[in-house]
Amino acid sequence: MDREEFKQSILPHYRRMYGIAAAVLGDKEDACDAVQESMARLWEKRHEIGDKNNYEVFCLRVVKNVCIDKIRLRRQFADLSDADRQFADNDTTETRETLNVVRHLADTLGESQRKVFMMATFGECDNDEIVKATGLSESNVRQLLSRARKRIKELYQSYER
Repeated sequence: MDREEFKQSILPHYRRMYGIAAAVLGDKEDACDAVQESMARLWEKRHEIGDKNNYEVFCLRVVKNVCIDKIRLRRQFADLSDADRQFADNDTTETRETLNVVRHLADTLGESQRKVFMMATFGECDNDEIVKATGLSESNVRQLLSRARKRIKELYQSYER
């Protein structure tokens, strides 16, 4: 599928995809992100799409799956918060402070780096789990995680001074 065929077959379903994403996620920004991520996935897989009888159904299925992934991530982050509170209650004040500083520093990272870092560090997810949850490639997850850890280390060292 070339660019023109993609524009004619996939892009007309953008509004409907947004409507589904907004209804499922309940947030306009998350819905925009989900549709953009869906479009990116469709574009990356455009050569595999082939001849579909009904592109609309296919597009809606992709956006639905992206929304489900986003909901799973929300739940994981909610679970992470519970685990962090339990960990912090059972540990020293210094550890709690360090944990809070690292969380704060992680908030300064870009969205994808932050997600990967949080899942790996606080969620104790391995790279395969992160790949499945985010839809990123394994090499991309490793790269994002490495860069996030390096950036957090730099920020933490400058914070301590």
